[in-house]
Amino acid sequence: MWNEDKSCSTGTCSTSKCGKMMMPMMIIVLVLVIAWVFVYANKDNTSTENMSMKNDAEKIVSHDNTDMNVGDEKMMDNKNEWTEEEMKKMKEDEKSSMKMEDKMDMAMESGYKIYSPELLVANKANVLFFAASWCPACQAADKNFSSETIPENINLLKVDYDKYNDLKVKYWVTMQHTYVEVDTEWNLIKKWSGSTNVSDLLKEI
Repeated sequence: MWNEDKSCSTGTCSTSKCGKMMMPMMIIVLVLVIAWVFVYANKDNTSTENMSMKNDAEKIVSHDNTDMNVGDEKMMDNKNEWTEEEMKKMKEDEKSSMKMEDKMDMAMESGYKIYSPELLVANKANVLFFAASWCPACQAADKNFSSETIPENINLLKVDYDKYNDLKVKYWVTMQHTYVEVDTEWNLIKKWSGSTNVSDLLKEI
């Protein structure tokens, strides 16, 4: 054994003997290299996968944030639209209320007015004048009432004879140029016809 080891160290051994001794070392080195390459490759793959997962997560978060922002914007838009609709409705209600107040103010004043149900007032003689546009006597009375001063205790309302059939049925009005005095509960007080001016009207009330 000593002679063989010595001869190998001096370079005088045979090629087959040296090859047999070097083979295990080469295998070990090759295995180490393969193992290192495998570990490095797995490390790169792991890093790549982690980076890809991170990017996917960022995309998901970004998409969710975008959806949330869009949702918030839609909610704000809906709120603004709702507010505009509410404001529009409030304005319309306000205008309607003002019109009603104007009518009530008109009713509180003495005079000759176009009929409207809410114009009946208390503490005055509410007189419905059934007039037709095609009636000469109605037109003459209408002209006089418009030009003359109506007493403060009279609330004279011109009713379109051809339009308010329900009132005609209620008070048994069968002809134009008819006058009907009612209270604030729409109860009939008196009915007559033929008055052409304020003086004639006062005689009947």
